[in-house]
Amino acid sequence: MTGWFGGVGYRLLPVITGLAFSACVSLPTLAAEINISNLRGYSIEAEWMYNGRVTLVEKYGKRKRFNEISHHNEKVYISKTGRMFHRQHWNGGSRRYRGISDSIRSGRGENFKWDSNSTLVFRSYGANEKQRTTYVRIIRITLSQSGGSYSCSVKVSRALQKGEKQYIKYDLTGRDYHYKIYHSFKARQKSCRVFKGNVFKGEVGP
Repeated sequence: MTGWFGGVGYRLLPVITGLAFSACVSLPTLAAEINISNLRGYSIEAEWMYNGRVTLVEKYGKRKRFNEISHHNEKVYISKTGRMFHRQHWNGGSRRYRGISDSIRSGRGENFKWDSNSTLVFRSYGANEKQRTTYVRIIRITLSQSGGSYSCSVKVSRALQKGEKQYIKYDLTGRDYHYKIYHSFKARQKSCRVFKGNVFKGEVGP
């Protein structure tokens, strides 16, 4: 698996302050931080549909615009010893644009981690890791707890790598196209669940 992409740049927006609160106004209570050790023996599964407006540039310069739709699925299992097993699956509607990627969080080389604010963060290329892209796909799965049960929400975004101005994915196989330009993309029909047990039970691996 490819590791963290150090070339990705982020711009922080300034926080505007100066609002005055009266003494009788109580500030909201912050949700308690969830520790990854509390999730041992639990699984997380998130799904969404990707809609994108794309220009496909063929090998000899011919261009074609179309809407690209793909289905994405992320599965995570935190074992009883604290290891995170991860499977990423995508389906673009044809055999050529389907794939599965497995990984285990065991060191710096992994492309996902347990971040602050009870959030799992995944970073990966837009599709096949063997294809060069000018952007990184970022998936954030944030967990919350109510009583004795957990829930989660998923947020999907893309970040241009340093020095890049367009979201481009190159096909280095030499079979279908030269590259794609993504003009817009949006994650729809998002869903997320947390449950006790191994989401990979009955599957081959990981």
